[in-house]
Amino acid sequence: MKKLIFAILLLSAQVYAAPGFFNPNDPKLPPKLKTAAESVYQVRTAFFEDYENYSDLEAIDLTKTDIKEVFAFIDNTTIDKQDKEIQKAFLKRCKTQEEKENCIIPGKISIGSGFITGSGSKLWTNAHVLERMLKTKAATNEKTIQDLLKSKNKMPLFIFDKNGNMVFNGLEEEVTFAAVPHQTQLTQRGGTFYGIDSDYLAIQLPKNIGKPLKVAKQLTSDDVASIGYPACTGCETPEGEDPMDYIDRAPYQNAENCLEKVTGGKLITPETFGQLLQINQQLMNSVDKRTFVAHTADSQHGMSGGPILNFNGEVVGINAGGKTIQSQNGIQRISRGVRPPELFKEP
Repeated sequence: MKKLIFAILLLSAQVYAAPGFFNPNDPKLPPKLKTAAESVYQVRTAFFEDYENYSDLEAIDLTKTDIKEVFAFIDNTTIDKQDKEIQKAFLKRCKTQEEKENCIIPGKISIGSGFITGSGSKLWTNAHVLERMLKTKAATNEKTIQDLLKSKNKMPLFIFDKNGNMVFNGLEEEVTFAAVPHQTQLTQRGGTFYGIDSDYLAIQLPKNIGKPLKVAKQLTSDDVASIGYPACTGCETPEGEDPMDYIDRAPYQNAENCLEKVTGGKLITPETFGQLLQINQQLMNSVDKRTFVAHTADSQHGMSGGPILNFNGEVVGINAGGKTIQSQNGIQRISRGVRPPELFKEP
């Protein structure tokens, strides 16, 4: 019996030894990671690319435009089912608000990941996942981002489950921020409201949307997994992006769509992270080592904000980004994350 258990554990370890993205329902994955995947969501926000010229945007006049034509317009300008649901949510708001003459439907959607803790209503993600949306909302309401983070707001924040169903519509319900980035040397130097060592936000939703993840009180193993909603690899590189980030690191295995995926790897020290990515030593010295975490679990655009977990399915950090490098081991992904102090005070 012991040999059988050891064989199963070894098989699970071999899955994580290879780079790439795995389906959370893969029978070879540890059961607790499969369970954890149920509490990880896709986070989408809507915004305008040039938020400073908001008043110059073309508006849809609902008093003169047939609703079917508007839906046809939406269908032609969106990428997938989730984007269409977001556009329709804006259209619904336009139909119900008092002033219907100027109905503005954003054309830009930012995609990230997030996970649930607390009682099932606290969503953790990265600050950069919401950054462009917050800039738009702050500019149009003549406020600062800090003002928004301190107040209760409706905002274009949309949460989808692993089946692509919208479970939260921020245009209809208000949210508050339960945890905001701490000011560090990097935030002060960059003049932003977060840095790579404080890239996190916790959003308090007005309702429970899922089963909360448990938080690990301490790191007991170097083995970690990351769960989120990656963009494809081995596909055509989007304009302006680094081609190295889209190289297929595991042929016939990686995700060719934005479904939820699990990846695995090991924790590495901040010093090793800096050396592998050839980051200026002075910059790495200014990183807050208490809140910064690095690992080798494969990552991709869209996984930002998802949890970094131990193999017991407990959260040890929040995935925040990464870079693909060429090393002695071939092409590999080096990822970084954050460990918010407030997250590890949770039960």
